[in-house]
Amino acid sequence: MCLILFAWKMHRNFPLVLAANRDEFYERPSAPADFWD
Repeated sequence: MCLILFAWKMHRNFPLVLAANRDEFYERPSAPADFWD
């Protein structure tokens, strides 16, 4: 499962905070980001 944190205007010094993880096995095949057909 992938989790994404998105915080907008929650801190004065950091107007946008993005954090994400991929909680899976590293050996599992994956593809880079690309446009869908």
